Amino acid sequence: MKKSALLLLFVAIVAGGIFTSCHKTVDKNATDFIGTWVGSSVTNNYQIIINDDGTGTYTKYALLTVSDTYSGKVRYYDNTLQIDKQKFDVNQIPTINGTIWSMQIESIVYVKQ
Repeated sequence: MKKSALLLLFVAIVAGGIFTSCHKTVDKNATDFIGTWVGSSVTNNYQIIINDDGTGTYTKYALLTVSDTYSGKVRYYDNTLQIDKQKFDVNQIPTINGTIWSMQIESIVYVKQ
């Protein structure tokens, strides 16, 4: 019985490793994403903070109030930025033009502060 329990545990660990390897955690190996990013639209302001420990926060401000906020583990995969369980389409990965970093998420241009 112990062998079958160990085998089951081994299979679970291997399967979990295979699943998580499909996603890249945004951490110190993806330094382009790390930092404080701000963006705006006609009606809203946005802030994305990505920490070097792989966590982050997305905040959407509408008329001086917070209308949406998500915090947790940050992942980037398949042109998707995921903060906790919330997924965002990445239209443009972080790029530098001169000294200004920018990225585009959900059609909003963000500038690194």
